[in-house]
Amino acid sequence: MAVLSEKEFLMINDIVRDIHGSKDLNELGSRVLHLLRKLIPFSSAVFTVLDPENPLHVDPVKSVCVDASLDSLRSYNEYVSMDFTNPAFSYPKSSSFRDSDIITEAEKGNTGFYNKWMKTQGLEYSGGIVVKTPKGNMASATIYRSRFNGPFTEREMMILDMLIGHTEDIAAKFLDQENLEEAFPMDYDRDLRYGSLSNREKEIFHCLMKRYSNEEISDELCISISTVKKHIHSIFTKFNVNSRRQLVSLFLPRK
Repeated sequence: MAVLSEKEFLMINDIVRDIHGSKDLNELGSRVLHLLRKLIPFSSAVFTVLDPENPLHVDPVKSVCVDASLDSLRSYNEYVSMDFTNPAFSYPKSSSFRDSDIITEAEKGNTGFYNKWMKTQGLEYSGGIVVKTPKGNMASATIYRSRFNGPFTEREMMILDMLIGHTEDIAAKFLDQENLEEAFPMDYDRDLRYGSLSNREKEIFHCLMKRYSNEEISDELCISISTVKKHIHSIFTKFNVNSRRQLVSLFLPRK
């Protein structure tokens, strides 16, 4: 049975205190990953809000990364259906997971996910936690390790288990509220489609995200309604959506 030292228990107490002080999901994700690294060495990690209807997809806009690039997240989604840790996301309750509990080393070495994604990223092992809120919303913290770090130990899994309940509580505080816009402030610049907008289109985009009507946008920006409509059509085209609702849904966790 794994045993933690007094110093490790004190560090876990510090982590719990700090994550409960998070002001939004961006801050929660950043704190969880950076504080975890003090106890569990890793090569890269991702905290992400998941869509309960498609929990395997990782949206870079709703993710916080530590030593992981946005390109690596986008490429991950190409192979996500092959990820051998996928069963962990279907568990009915919040839980920790590690790949060695799901697949053997020999089996892993023969998988497309390992050969086409993990090896290309210099990664060997994966584990983490999946939290599920009372209203069915989901978030996860997945950490990846190189061969140098070795597989996840019983001690490290104990640490993850001790943090599940606290992470679930604070995630539910944000994800289960009505005003999700404040729960996970979006860094729109991280979305390539947003970067393709003109300055005027970006101004209108932010008005759309605030649910402004065409008339309100016209008054706010001192432009005609016909000009507003023209820019909205261009924005919809660049994001490949047909309505304001579809546009907003791209950036907000689902209720």
